[in-house]
Amino acid sequence: MIELARGIAQEVNDSVACKFITVDEDIENDEHVTDFYYKNNVVLNEEFNKGKRRTISMRLNIFDDPQAAVQEDTA
Repeated sequence: MIELARGIAQEVNDSVACKFITVDEDIENDEHVTDFYYKNNVVLNEEFNKGKRRTISMRLNIFDDPQAAVQEDTA
């Protein structure tokens, strides 16, 4: 689903400005979902995560190369 969203965002980028996909991670119902997002190069939106929340705001830069990150992790 992440790659599908990335592809759609890149396709529409000719007519609208799009750099990030944002997600609100539901940590209340699945405390391990953070690991999934980190493995897929999604990072925290620090400014939106202050205080007690049941979700964590995260973002993915659609122009980051996911294969480069995989290669860095295995090196």
